[in-house]
Amino acid sequence: MNHQDLKAYVDMRFTALIESITDTRRAMEYRLEGMNEFRDSLRDQTIQYVPKTECAVQVRQLREEGQRLSESLRSLELTRAAVAGKASRTEVLISWIISACGLLVSIAAIVVSLISRN
Repeated sequence: MNHQDLKAYVDMRFTALIESITDTRRAMEYRLEGMNEFRDSLRDQTIQYVPKTECAVQVRQLREEGQRLSESLRSLELTRAAVAGKASRTEVLISWIISACGLLVSIAAIVVSLISRN
C-alpha cells in the first residue's frame, strides 16, 4: 500500500465514521424529541390532576353537605309525621262533632215525638 492508497482508505473510513456519527446523532435527536413529547404530555396531564390536599378538602365538604342533607331529610320526615298526626286528630274531632250533632238531632226527634203524642 502506498501513501495515496492509505490516504484514500483513511479518508473513506473518516467519511464513513462522520456519516455514522451523523446518523447516530439524528437517531438520538429523534429519540429525545419523543422523550420531550412524552414529558410534555405528562406535564400537561399532571396539571389537570387535582392536588391531594384540595381533593381531601372537597371530599370533606361533600361529606358535611351529605350529613346536612341527611339531617334536613330527617327533619322533614318528622314534620310530615307530625302533620299527618295532626290531620288524624282533626279527622277524629270532626267525627266526634258530627256524631254529637247526630245524637242531638236524635234526642230532639225523640223529644218531639214524645211531645206530639201527648
